[in-house]
Amino acid sequence: MSYSDVITLRPGAKHFVCTETRPFEDGPPWPNKDVEVHDFWRHHHNHLVIEEGATLEDFLTCLGNAFTGWDGVRQLNHYCQCNFQSLLVDMRGTPRPEIDANEIDFLEVFPILEINRYGKKTDLSDFSSYWCFHGWGTWSDKGVPAGTKGGYAIEMSPISELKHLPLKIKNVAELGYSGGRPKYVYTKVMDVRVEPTFLEVVKAVLWELSFFGSPQERDDKTAELKQAIADIESGAVKTVSWKSVKNRLMAKVKDKKKARS
Repeated sequence: MSYSDVITLRPGAKHFVCTETRPFEDGPPWPNKDVEVHDFWRHHHNHLVIEEGATLEDFLTCLGNAFTGWDGVRQLNHYCQCNFQSLLVDMRGTPRPEIDANEIDFLEVFPILEINRYGKKTDLSDFSSYWCFHGWGTWSDKGVPAGTKGGYAIEMSPISELKHLPLKIKNVAELGYSGGRPKYVYTKVMDVRVEPTFLEVVKAVLWELSFFGSPQERDDKTAELKQAIADIESGAVKTVSWKSVKNRLMAKVKDKKKARS
């Protein structure tokens, strides 16, 4: 096994496959050899390739089979906000008719590259890069032109309603920066091609699917938000406009400035 080995997810598979290659310095090349991945940590630093048609269910199934024994599977809890096994149970649930899930074309792991400049353009900058996970499909919001495509937040969707969707990796990220005060104008620098490691994909997917905790905690939060919306629409609770809140905050800021002077 070498750093040049590639991990592949194939449609309908029960295990990830590692295509092993011999490093040049080890002698003449041999034919590529596909080996099932049963030891996640042996391969976590290799790049992951997802073949066309592979789904979220394929990914989670293979991930659960990429460890030896329950102790190995429990190590995934470090990258979840809940027990990984609860995600597998949620995946086996009966799908419910959800409008958003029907409008999503596929699920996507995508990169974020950022240059953060807090002062002038000539000041030193911070650089950050990380991988995220969302759905991609047709937006149906009011006022949005018909056929508009964009990202979908999926952290409140049961996995059983997402498991059939194709899983993809976006390998191109836009690199840019926002200048300092007062305008923070965004400037694109270039498009960058990036390849995630096996572990980076796992972390992005599990973090998003468990964003609110366990599936039960997620459903409780969903019910809480739906009740809040119902209370607002029915008039059971009184809302306050952002303008009035802003005016109160600005008044407090002015009072503090006067007190200091």
